[in-house]
Amino acid sequence: MNGINYWIIRGGNRIQIQGNADIVIQAREDGIIHLVAQAVAAPHGRLGKNTPHSFALYQGSPNPFNPTTQIRFDLSEASNVSLVIYDILGRRVTELVNGELQAGYHSATWDASSVASGVYFVRFIVTNPAGAVVYHSVNKALLMK
Repeated sequence: MNGINYWIIRGGNRIQIQGNADIVIQAREDGIIHLVAQAVAAPHGRLGKNTPHSFALYQGSPNPFNPTTQIRFDLSEASNVSLVIYDILGRRVTELVNGELQAGYHSATWDASSVASGVYFVRFIVTNPAGAVVYHSVNKALLMK
């Protein structure tokens, strides 16, 4: 289901199969086509197997927040990960993750009770064993006290 959308049409209603799903199409002896779709629930409400298909950084939840927010991210393979919070002036506030993590669905919680209200940036960098950046993303987080 990489970039392809599937629909089941029933009585004029269109039902979309989203995410990763196992789809089986069987032709019965009477010529009727039988479609079976099975989706498997994964962590964080996403559909799919136990390992994500790509790297991803998600917006902190809640956002705006006070004083904690949970930041979720996906790793499609074991990688070195850096998850760092910066203030509006580009100063490093805290480092939530720094090291190698296994492939899978991950999260980190930022407790911002010791910093002032304002806009902060969540920088997520994934590198391979040779140190080359394979994924990079930045999100905003709004702390409102």
